Amino acid sequence: PPTSREVRARATDSASAPGVTAAPPESMPATASTAVDEWRLIGVAVGADGAVTAIVRGQGDVYLARAGDHLTADVVVSEVGEGGVRLQRADGSTIDLRLP
Repeated sequence: PPTSREVRARATDSASAPGVTAAPPESMPATASTAVDEWRLIGVAVGADGAVTAIVRGQGDVYLARAGDHLTADVVVSEVGEGGVRLQRADGSTIDLRLP
């Protein structure tokens, strides 16, 4: 396992990775959020152990992230579901990302 909470990866087809299957979109509860175009959810994968990992693009990188992972110094993944991700900024605002 990585020693850092921040995990960066090159964009790959996660559905073809061994032990990982792409998950269908599922609704996340609607809450107030800040619309930001700099972050985009490009996929969600569920491992054989049931762990949900989000594939997020932003700031010129692609991240494989789970709840609690820091994408940048001021952006942390607060929730990961099969249909979306919630990011929390250091100022307390949230960014909800959903699969298209």
